[in-house]
Amino acid sequence: MKIFKLTMEGYRKHKKTEVYFSDATFLIGENNSGKSSVLKALELLLSVKAKAQDEDFYKNSVDEKQDKEIVITGWFNEIEDEVKKSKGIKNRIFYHKGYGDTFVYRKKYTLGDSKKAHIEAREHPVEIKAEYKDCKTIEDMISLGADETWFENIGISLTKKLTETDRKKLLDIEELVNIDLENERWADNPGGFENIVQEKLPKFLMIPAMDKFGDNVSGNKNGALNELLNIFFDEIKEQSETYQLIKDNLKKLSGELDATNENTEIYKLVNDLNNVASEVFSAANVNVKSNLSDANDVIKPTFNIDISTNVKTPVEYQGAGTIRSIVFALLRYRAKRDITMSGKQQSLIIGFEEPEIYLHPNAISKMRDVIYALASQGNNQIICTTHSPYMINLDYEHKQVVNHLSDSENCGNGCQVACTPINLTESFERLHDDNKKYLKMLIRLEDSLARCFFVKNVLVVEGDTEYVAINETLKFVSEETRSRILSDWFILRAHGKPIIISIVKYLKALGINPYVMHDKDTGINGAEKFNSYISKAVDDQTHLYVLEDCIEDVLGYKPGTEKPFRAYQYFSNITKPDDISADWRSVFESIFKDVSWE
Repeated sequence: MKIFKLTMEGYRKHKKTEVYFSDATFLIGENNSGKSSVLKALELLLSVKAKAQDEDFYKNSVDEKQDKEIVITGWFNEIEDEVKKSKGIKNRIFYHKGYGDTFVYRKKYTLGDSKKAHIEAREHPVEIKAEYKDCKTIEDMISLGADETWFENIGISLTKKLTETDRKKLLDIEELVNIDLENERWADNPGGFENIVQEKLPKFLMIPAMDKFGDNVSGNKNGALNELLNIFFDEIKEQSETYQLIKDNLKKLSGELDATNENTEIYKLVNDLNNVASEVFSAANVNVKSNLSDANDVIKPTFNIDISTNVKTPVEYQGAGTIRSIVFALLRYRAKRDITMSGKQQSLIIGFEEPEIYLHPNAISKMRDVIYALASQGNNQIICTTHSPYMINLDYEHKQVVNHLSDSENCGNGCQVACTPINLTESFERLHDDNKKYLKMLIRLEDSLARCFFVKNVLVVEGDTEYVAINETLKFVSEETRSRILSDWFILRAHGKPIIISIVKYLKALGINPYVMHDKDTGINGAEKFNSYISKAVDDQTHLYVLEDCIEDVLGYKPGTEKPFRAYQYFSNITKPDDISADWRSVFESIFKDVSWE
């Protein structure tokens, strides 16, 4: 099972935000744009232990009023057949166009009572068939034709008078009910207990940034290292014959400690205790109930973790980058192990805050490769927040989505978060084969291509000469203009006219409307013929700048060999803005607008 969509309503900065996920998902945006809140919302949705705080409720920045409710909803697909038939999920599967069979699950929190979640799942209305509706007991239903085997695993006596709770349990028996497939509704507390459905959903593992590091990643019992080792322990013990034997014996022991069974010692102990207590307080009565049936609650391992680089030390003495890398190495091992094992493992969603931090530059590309390798194996999903374009691999052949989070332009009622999902996989598939080849070549030449997602504007230039000219010109503008251009713009070298066409089509498929600057190349057959194709691809004359007749003509000297070096030499002799060619200054001002010179 995997999550493909999450909505957050009234949660932190998110008044109402929709985020889409794939195998590999990246959350990008400026600081304080709500990226980490997406990971925390996933933790609230997928963890029984995680609790909301009153501070988590959306606060209107205009009048400081808080919303009264948080609603976090997850859409899940790729659901295993066995899970579709399980308690709490059966009869709650819907077809979602583009995503297939889907399970929709949400948690709601109320301001003032934020510790407690109200859980709901989307379902088709279900009701007991008319012929069984008025039956008082299961025995009555059997007398009307129901099969006794239908009721074997629901834990209700055949002769017991049915309560409202019992009747809800009966709704899970397919043969006993009618399902209205034409309508939908929200069902309260699917499965009865939170962990009944929760254990079928993907498990969420959080690897936080350093400012929240502490116990969250260390060897502490609540840390990611310890939690990951517990996942391994749970998977291993389920295949252990010894563990199965322990479970059977625990059930026997639980029977021996049954205080309602007159033949047990615990019954005699409680009975004697009540006799003594009644001598002091006549109305006093003690009831004891033991539960050893859940071996998962009884058997809890404790791990003492040391890490050795050159010297063996406790986890807290190791560098943050080392610890985070070890957590990821364990995750990578688990993915490889899943492939070799026949048994199905629980789906895992890894939330990784800024994986690039605390890593040596040479290790960043390795970490990126590990992230993508992990996302492509088994039932894993990786969701990363990042400020680094080098963490996004546009050449990745599996499914990936980039979500760009920003403050909404409509902040009249308090600032809200806008989320723009960019499906890199679908955008690439829309290109024709020739464009794909050119794009793949460019990705190998420009490993910073993903910077396009981190800026407001992208200027595609033909090659290195234009790139040098722009960067050298920035030395002669005011500090304010230079800072604005460096912050808002990315200059992308296409390395040739044919590739300009491919990159423009790709960026537009991603929702990015680029600017383009290229030579006119009048009379040069091998180059001029591409001009009309570039113009058609850009499809916006305000975003297209054609240099007459080439960059060298605009700068004021004749074309020759070593073009980028010649451009550098030209600017080396410039001492003030007025020395720069007027034609080039005009082009520069047209592109970047409101340019002030030093």
